[in-house]
Amino acid sequence: MVEARLRKRLRQLGLSDFRTYVDRVLDPDGDPAERQNFLDHITTNKTDLFREPDHFDHLADVALPALLTGRHRPRLDVWCAASSSGEEPYTIAMTLMDAKRRQNDFDFRVLASDISRRVLEKAVQAVYPAGHAEAVPAEYRSRYLLRSRDGTQIKMARSLRQRVTFGMLNLMQPPYRVPDDLDVIFCRNVLIYFDRPTQIRVVEALVDRLRPGGYLYLGHSESAQGAGPRVDRVGAAVYRRKRNVEGDGE
Repeated sequence: MVEARLRKRLRQLGLSDFRTYVDRVLDPDGDPAERQNFLDHITTNKTDLFREPDHFDHLADVALPALLTGRHRPRLDVWCAASSSGEEPYTIAMTLMDAKRRQNDFDFRVLASDISRRVLEKAVQAVYPAGHAEAVPAEYRSRYLLRSRDGTQIKMARSLRQRVTFGMLNLMQPPYRVPDDLDVIFCRNVLIYFDRPTQIRVVEALVDRLRPGGYLYLGHSESAQGAGPRVDRVGAAVYRRKRNVEGDGE
């Protein structure tokens, strides 16, 4: 898979073998733009709007009411830690916008990050093939999606785009440059690409960024075992940071 993704780049650079290309990418004095190009080519960016929709139902029906109970802060802070081309953070924003429409006593923002500059540029544009809207509930389509004149593309409404901020971040390099009192973190279908020690290290770093009572959503084939006693499993691949665990504060 890696060879197939990089072979075209080798031809563009006039290189005859992968070893020469690897040496170029790893050269500390080499071109940082080529290192980013390398990352853009080898990262997997599979995502969809409302992928694994039960998590968004849980966010609206369970997590949000729990987070708002007795709340003193007016804003909910959410981090989508592997946003790819933006479908997931925009889905989160739709879910929270709809909840806010029914219960206008909270505000929110969504921080979204990825290691690939190429997919982040696409995420900021917020334009997708019209077929991507098939999984979006009909009432959300009318409120939050704009359709091109020829019907082949959709664009996220400005009200959504204003709620989501995108930036580059490498999950292999904690501590992460995000607030340490987040209410919700989505990091789904990323840990499966890491070995076990890295999975544990990343989960620990994610939980470090959750406030007590905050929620962590992982992919359905992933777990937060690396977080030890600091979290409870409260749903399918959903974890909540415990309150008043030794070393944690309110």
